[in-house]
Amino acid sequence: MIIVRIYGGIGNQMFQYAAAKSLAARHNVPLKLDLRWMNRYQHREFLLDKFPISIEQPTLLNRMKFTWFPFKRNPYYFYTKLTLRFNNLLYMDQSLPYSPAFCNLGPDCFIFGYFQSEKYFLDYENIIRQDFSYQSDLSLYDPEVLAAVRSPGSTAIQFRRGDYVTNPAANRSMGVCPIEFYERAVEYIESRQKHLQLLVFSDDIKWCKENVKFDNAIFVERKGGSPVDDMFIAANCDNIILANSTFSWWCAWLNKKPHKIVVAPQQWFREKTLNELTYDLIPESWVRL
Repeated sequence: MIIVRIYGGIGNQMFQYAAAKSLAARHNVPLKLDLRWMNRYQHREFLLDKFPISIEQPTLLNRMKFTWFPFKRNPYYFYTKLTLRFNNLLYMDQSLPYSPAFCNLGPDCFIFGYFQSEKYFLDYENIIRQDFSYQSDLSLYDPEVLAAVRSPGSTAIQFRRGDYVTNPAANRSMGVCPIEFYERAVEYIESRQKHLQLLVFSDDIKWCKENVKFDNAIFVERKGGSPVDDMFIAANCDNIILANSTFSWWCAWLNKKPHKIVVAPQQWFREKTLNELTYDLIPESWVRL
């Protein structure tokens, strides 16, 4: 049995699930999702249930076997770090780049971390794409948006703000991509594909309307639904310009178009040391500017 702790926003949830699912598929064992973090920290919405996947949580006996910690809440961090020294059923992803040690894990393991690289699940790409299949509710969007997505040269351009602006710690670590990055990205794609139709996606569309001044840009506003709807509307565009966001990452990865152009920011983290460790984050076929 593989158990994975799920936490963070939908992009992180998808990375965690994909890594755990690939490990479970390799060993042909069941997968269970530990949702105790999600149940405790309700400022992040659990959204994996939007996908056609089995969501089974570990029992008390499962938790005791794998973590030696029976309570409903997550173990404290210092407890987990201490237990890792003695418990070979626990695995923590402690680095940003892909860790080859992941491939050596056995069929009984409790894993947690971010797993932000397709290398964790690329051998099981077909399974992951099937598990993350989804049909957006088109009635949530104006006809103008849907027509723009279908037009030649449709390009999703994503602005992540939210806690990157309001949370001091997130702002210090991540920060928002400067408008100059988006200008360079648009120029790069325009040099290869003429007559782009830009569609602006954001968790702060009001700010975008006031500050993003690209010609022929359509601002995507959703009437209800969930961010997963936006993810798959963006994934159906011809090209994607990412924010420094795992949500953006999945929009691009789930795009099935063979000739898509994906542009990602060179500066994913504001902190230089962290940013230098993102070499496994962006697939080779994508462009970093």
